[in-house]
Amino acid sequence: MGKKSRLKRLNRENLIPKNNNHKKQVIAGQVILYTGFGLYFWALILTSDAIISVKQVILTVLAGTFIGSIFFYAVRKRYKLPVYFILFLGLVFGGSIPYFTLAATNHYFKSSSAQTIILPVLKTGNHSKRKSACKTPYAVIVYDEIEKEMKFPCEFEKSISNYKKVEISVSTGFWGIPIIIDKKLIQ
Repeated sequence: MGKKSRLKRLNRENLIPKNNNHKKQVIAGQVILYTGFGLYFWALILTSDAIISVKQVILTVLAGTFIGSIFFYAVRKRYKLPVYFILFLGLVFGGSIPYFTLAATNHYFKSSSAQTIILPVLKTGNHSKRKSACKTPYAVIVYDEIEKEMKFPCEFEKSISNYKKVEISVSTGFWGIPIIIDKKLIQ
């Protein structure tokens, strides 16, 4: 009875330590989370023109998550982190580093030569956005057995369904992942 009543008397301020160590942990956690999410966002931008399979992305993120989780598990005893939080940090920070590294090196160290290819359009359509003047037109192609959805400017919104082919200029990235340099619709 004494232990339970004592716990009831404790309020939230008494449960959180008021030392510098706690502040450092909070700041470190925020840096890890914001950096991880930032790297994911930047990698998504870099891979938007890359013809990369979802399987490659998932395997890269999972490998980084595994390594990151092992690292945070080793640090766990010092900071008393729960296991689910270790896995979350492993995914956010550990998974973002190899994905960003793959995307950045492939994009920034791509070949200077480009190859022009004409591919048939499998499907066309418009992504609807609420309260937007433009519904983003897109065309789906297949390159090296990888399906890629390419977005086009708003001027093609009404006429995208009339196009049957796409001419793309492709450059090879550092890791051999093709990158679309230029695209043009052909009727």
